[in-house]
Amino acid sequence: MILALTSRNIKEIFRNRMRIGFLLGMPIAFMLIFNVAFGSSGEEIINVGIIDLDNSEISATYIENLGNISGINIISYDNEENALKDLKDGNILAYMTIPEHFGENMMLIWNNSNLEIDLKIKYDETLPNTASKFISIVTSYTLQFSRVSIPLRIDSEPINISYEKNLVNFFAPGIVIFGLMVLIPTAGGMITHDKEKG
Repeated sequence: MILALTSRNIKEIFRNRMRIGFLLGMPIAFMLIFNVAFGSSGEEIINVGIIDLDNSEISATYIENLGNISGINIISYDNEENALKDLKDGNILAYMTIPEHFGENMMLIWNNSNLEIDLKIKYDETLPNTASKFISIVTSYTLQFSRVSIPLRIDSEPINISYEKNLVNFFAPGIVIFGLMVLIPTAGGMITHDKEKG
């Protein structure tokens, strides 16, 4: 009996062209919409504000070289109020304040002085992954710029793993799930309709 009902329901679905259109077309439309909405568009660009309180040649070189790092876009600010406003408006992810005497202190560090320079970074805490990426970039870049060497060498080797992309893997899950979403209520409705008719 179940096999006969299933067979009849499948025949009714395939006789109705609108149902077939929705059954096949909607999963494709959903996949395309979600791919456009959530698909990666390449490298992420991090907009970062810089407040240079030192205005020295060394701080200018530091900022210029930081801006040359791939994925970072530097926006200069004269004061913290404007940077904070843009941070709250979402125009930048973070801003960094380069303190006064940065250039002088960096020269002392280059001459083997044990000074510490405080770079203050304020960031949007709703995007912790991107902020930690920026902080990591600034940390490693600043260590390199200040010519400080850490007695550690990390030997990393990237491995290119490629996956074969084909249409079956792309479309099949969406079609199956959407088909079940349509088929189960439709079959239930038809069974109920048959029971009411007798």
